[in-house]
Amino acid sequence: MAGHGSPRTSQGWILPTARAALAASVYRAALLVLLTLPCGALKADDLRVRIAWGGESGRTWQGKISLSEGSLSEPRPLGIEADEPGSMWLDGNSDAGARNLVIRQRSPRGYDGVDLSVAAPPTAKLLVQLSADDDSDHAPTVEVPLADLSGEFVNKALDSRANRLLVMRAPGDSLRMTHWRDNLVFAPGETFKCELEPRALPLPEGGRARIKIQLLNNAGKELWSQQHDVQAGREAKIPLEIPVSSDEGVYDLVIAAVSNPNLSQVVRQPLNWKRTIAERRVQLIVLNPQRPPVSRADRELTQVVEIDPANPRWFDKFNKLPQLQLARAKLPWLWKGSLGNDCLQSRRHPLGELAQLAPNADSPDASWEAYWLPINQPGRPHILEVEFPSDVPQTLGLSIVEPNAAGAMTPIGLDS
Repeated sequence: MAGHGSPRTSQGWILPTARAALAASVYRAALLVLLTLPCGALKADDLRVRIAWGGESGRTWQGKISLSEGSLSEPRPLGIEADEPGSMWLDGNSDAGARNLVIRQRSPRGYDGVDLSVAAPPTAKLLVQLSADDDSDHAPTVEVPLADLSGEFVNKALDSRANRLLVMRAPGDSLRMTHWRDNLVFAPGETFKCELEPRALPLPEGGRARIKIQLLNNAGKELWSQQHDVQAGREAKIPLEIPVSSDEGVYDLVIAAVSNPNLSQVVRQPLNWKRTIAERRVQLIVLNPQRPPVSRADRELTQVVEIDPANPRWFDKFNKLPQLQLARAKLPWLWKGSLGNDCLQSRRHPLGELAQLAPNADSPDASWEAYWLPINQPGRPHILEVEFPSDVPQTLGLSIVEPNAAGAMTPIGLDS
């Protein structure tokens, strides 16, 4: 999704059938989609800044983020709430960027944040003003000089409830990598051509650093490496040609900047000798374009479940699936049907009875509905098929979420 804002229409459609089927043959195609990375170039005077706020008590925050001089662009919200899209936007957006990012949260949350591109001189200040809806006191403006973001993060209190504001360089911004590929999926033996730009490293004036680039396999063994020396205040763009392994697998490109002081600096600051000042990792995938032979059993699609949201009794059949017995015993409150904000309606259509997500009359929040997807074989690829009419103007967002290793459903975002 290119941006966050109100949809052009206020209704969505979901057709009665959503079929999940096992299909091992789609693994490679799905992998290519999930690992596609944008590679847009930033302006020479840009910094990528991360601004995050929150704490132990969830509150609904309003306010703005602005600059004393310069412009903001390319906001990327970091929150995981369902109403995160549309909770912040650039004010007066143009090709040259905007001066303010407006924040209007619609529900309380314990964490929120945004990554921003900042085009401004080092003397500029980032101005953050956030206040909670239930706080009558006027929120003070937190001023963060851009010059303070070259090293450690800035940590400020927002209120008396342990909510805090963190401002820092976005991860990887001090070691920028530019490439001209659509994705980071390689054929065996390919060469990865890219350009590394160390930018605004936390070094004293005239200080030096050594950049070490390593290609590691999943066991941490070094397969390739290079080193380059850079000096503070001097623009450096390092062209790289990295030979990718001939074996399929996942590889880490580790880039580290280590301070490389001269002798006088070592005498003055002996503890800073050979100190790592910046590091980032870029993950590469090596995948053979020739698909291995697939057995007949793997080629055949088997339907796991069919969901008919227009039928009020669809969950009766769904609830009898054997793979839900254990989950129902552990979490009985979950297995009472779909989740949503009560905006689902049935509507007649030439294709049959459809489920329509009507506008939310009680609030400006988007209408939504969530369905459980029982998985026969966790860890194996599945196909989720959603049918909807193509002859009706509509806005439809779809996201698939699953628990991570800690059991949390994060991140939540629009997948399509």
